[in-house]
Amino acid sequence: MSERTTAHIWWSIYVKTSNLRKLKQAHLPPLELALERIEFDWQIMTEEENPGLFRLITYQNFEIERVEEIIIPLLRRSYKLSPTWTIMGLDDLTSGRLQHIYGSSTNPPNSNKPPALESLVFEVEPGRILPMTQDGGWPVVDEPPKPDRLKPRQIRWPKQPS
Repeated sequence: MSERTTAHIWWSIYVKTSNLRKLKQAHLPPLELALERIEFDWQIMTEEENPGLFRLITYQNFEIERVEEIIIPLLRRSYKLSPTWTIMGLDDLTSGRLQHIYGSSTNPPNSNKPPALESLVFEVEPGRILPMTQDGGWPVVDEPPKPDRLKPRQIRWPKQPS
């Protein structure tokens, strides 16, 4: 069995709406449904030059055995958001190592239903993202998460009362 690798997807999504309350009530639920699994809270920023345009950022961590295992979930999530994408870096997967994959979708087709998307970007890179720090950074670590589950043939003895 090969060694498992950690990777993360960074999502940057621009949504056009009138206010923050409407963004949270009407636009975030379909985005969270499309992305399937939101691990961290959204980082929400308002664009100064365009007050009705909100930038949303979040990350998703994956633990994979083969680099191909991240592509199908990534494409499934991204195409739920927009039918048109420009994706670069897929040819690097022939090496068997995850390098860097970048996708963008500008001016997705308008719909009369939320979310009112303006543009979307994703990036896939090796490493695992940790929760946002107080200074606003998202630390990346290279080691895989500590497994909570037992290894094959491992016995966990019950704790003795003290």
